[in-house]
Amino acid sequence: MTFNTRRQPMDSIAFRQAIATLIDKEFVTQNVLQGVAHPANTFVAPGNAAWYNGDVPLWGMNEDGNAMSSGERVAKAVELLSAAGFSWEAGSPPVYNEESQQTENVSRLLLPDGQPVPDLKLLAPVPSYDPLRSTFAIWIERWMQDIGIPVTTDLKAFNVLRNQMVLEQDFDIALAGWSVGIFPNDLQAFFHSDRTDKGDFNSGGYSNPEFDQLADEILTCATYEDCKTVADNLQQILSNELPYVVLFETGIIEAFRGDALQYPYTETLSGLQYLGGLPTVVSVQN
Repeated sequence: MTFNTRRQPMDSIAFRQAIATLIDKEFVTQNVLQGVAHPANTFVAPGNAAWYNGDVPLWGMNEDGNAMSSGERVAKAVELLSAAGFSWEAGSPPVYNEESQQTENVSRLLLPDGQPVPDLKLLAPVPSYDPLRSTFAIWIERWMQDIGIPVTTDLKAFNVLRNQMVLEQDFDIALAGWSVGIFPNDLQAFFHSDRTDKGDFNSGGYSNPEFDQLADEILTCATYEDCKTVADNLQQILSNELPYVVLFETGIIEAFRGDALQYPYTETLSGLQYLGGLPTVVSVQN
């Protein structure tokens, strides 16, 4: 989920952190989607062990490393927003009622300058194209509204969504997906301020000079050790400032004739289809 950081309140790190805290990925993936997707929290997947940095902030997780309860999520989101100067029209923040399992005292969120947060749109693909992202969008809308953020989900055909998000950059928040390689140069491509032109990868307009300097180094570092240090630092910055909220991933399920074909290994990033140099399609002749 990407934020258009050119617009209020998506330009606020605290706002993005609060949204990330509210999203119960475990509930959606396990209870709603019945395990067809798995929660994801980091900008480099844990399976990419050489480049993965697990020592980064994990929003929506408590100190024990477990998913927060609904009450904990609301309280933490309110804490983050209040510390950044946001307030609520009712004069007091929303509160989660554990007995009714509902958020109460909900009123419109106000910007730090006292103006109401504008009506926001959350772009996502239509269910016929991507039922997983559309389902996530509906739940995210609900959780944001529960603390007074006026957002509505806007489900669009993929090409329409892509044009609005990437080519026009006319959006508030949007859900999309990417395939990336093993070496984490995508951290530069998606988030460097030089990549914010229309049609380029950084459609959310994220800009941080410290990040840019490090991101340049990921393209020029000469040893694994140097590149690993840079990649870890990039992941640390992104996991704190959250131009994206990483939501979920899906496993790759592939089938082959085990009695006719054997591979030296079958568990690999991106699946058998990307085994460099090894055949993935064969003809078996009796």
